[in-house]
Amino acid sequence: MRFLLKDTRGKESYTLTLVVAACGLLLAKYAVSGMALGPLGVQSAISAMEFGGGFMLILAPLLQREWTEKTKVTP
Repeated sequence: MRFLLKDTRGKESYTLTLVVAACGLLLAKYAVSGMALGPLGVQSAISAMEFGGGFMLILAPLLQREWTEKTKVTP
């Protein structure tokens, strides 16, 4: 059984699933940045600028795909 999220057209989307997973991981990393996590040591700090840039790079493929689907010319 596959677990894929559905896009705005109702089709299963690998891209959307990967984007949601990557954004979740980035948010978790941002939440623990600068914290001491015992045996894992002190996590490196992430600035808001780095977080925003990473988030933008993660969303870029999904936004590009949605843009090209929206601007397709139907005969």
